[in-house]
Amino acid sequence: MGSALVDRYGDRVREAAASLAAEAGIAIEHVAKGHIRKEAIVAKVLEQRGQHPGLVHVISAMEACDAYKPWHDKQTRRIFDPTDNALLHALQNPRVNIAGIRRADLLAPLEQLSPARLSRQLRRLREIGVIKRVIGTYRYYLTKLGRTATAALCHLTQSVPIPGLI
Repeated sequence: MGSALVDRYGDRVREAAASLAAEAGIAIEHVAKGHIRKEAIVAKVLEQRGQHPGLVHVISAMEACDAYKPWHDKQTRRIFDPTDNALLHALQNPRVNIAGIRRADLLAPLEQLSPARLSRQLRRLREIGVIKRVIGTYRYYLTKLGRTATAALCHLTQSVPIPGLI
């Protein structure tokens, strides 16, 4: 859903920018390098055209997102973040399938995760159907899908190199 939403609004923004640029008789300049200062580009255009009011310049730029983390590590060939992998291994413990597990029980073996991050991870796993909450308690257990998925993913991360991901 997110991608479709971005595509739809991204197209609208591009069309509106192109329309404004065409009305003002200005070409859209694409800046592909992150080190180029957009303010310097606009200052240069202002020197050439003067300080009169109106649309000065339209810049199209694609900037890197610092929040993005790749889904696999090319050096270690791991598919998952080590903390996600540790959570999957903790949930795969046979005792979890019998009695379930509480978030508080996971904090000790997963000390690299803050309590808030662990809660978010558990909520995410619950939303996609990997774990299920026992009604009236704070205990979780793996669903049938969850047992199958964690077994397969743990096997992949431990022993199977995937040449396409290297």
